[in-house]
Amino acid sequence: MNRTSFHIRIISSIVGWAFSLMASLGDEITIVNPSFESITGTDLNYFDSAGHLLPNRYTIKPSQPHDATAFLTSDPIPGWTTVGTAGTANYASRGVLTPVATDGFNVAYANGYFSQHGSFSQTLGSTYQPGLTYTLRVDVGGFTQFGQTDYSVSLYAGNTIVGTSLNPVSLIPGTFTTANFSVAVDQNSSALGQPITIVLANAGTPTSGNEVVFDNVHLTTQTTTVPEPSTWILTAVGLVGLVTFGRKANRK
Repeated sequence: MNRTSFHIRIISSIVGWAFSLMASLGDEITIVNPSFESITGTDLNYFDSAGHLLPNRYTIKPSQPHDATAFLTSDPIPGWTTVGTAGTANYASRGVLTPVATDGFNVAYANGYFSQHGSFSQTLGSTYQPGLTYTLRVDVGGFTQFGQTDYSVSLYAGNTIVGTSLNPVSLIPGTFTTANFSVAVDQNSSALGQPITIVLANAGTPTSGNEVVFDNVHLTTQTTTVPEPSTWILTAVGLVGLVTFGRKANRK
């Protein structure tokens, strides 16, 4: 190998390493109870001896419509705040979902009826930061008997909604599919530095009611740094100089 080739290889390695730093995935943002397995209890009508929710049982606030299979609690999805008809469910014995969950045994559900939409949300320990793209990933499903059902996923920074999507992926009744939703941060947003909140909701308006279920929620960030023009110029000058130096050295 001559010196010119050697220098070119070194330069290529350095440039490749630099670009790998310019575009990289950040740490996954912590979500409390992302797979809805945290609900526990001692009532053997609703929980097994280990405290896990029994098949064909669900949780709900006492103020919401319910039947005998419902465990009434003020905290139906630990770590999340519910609005309307929403809670944790284990549908293992109902035959309405295959698989019954994508991570564990439980799912979170949100019901819809006319304009009454169940939803649940969580405010995270992370704040809305510039230079990032946030990607929310969640498994979403619906029951066969309800057919296609509308749902929405949203991200807030403080009280500001920074992104929302209606049906980012169509439901497949009777099973799960994965919805991905991304928000690129506006560098001039007044919401910078505000805490991030995830909102998952039923968005349907049926006359007879429907249900959307969610599981395995993740939120990640992607950072992409674009070099300034002056950086490109300096890099180009440096590359030319190194190659020229290598050629002169070979002539000696």
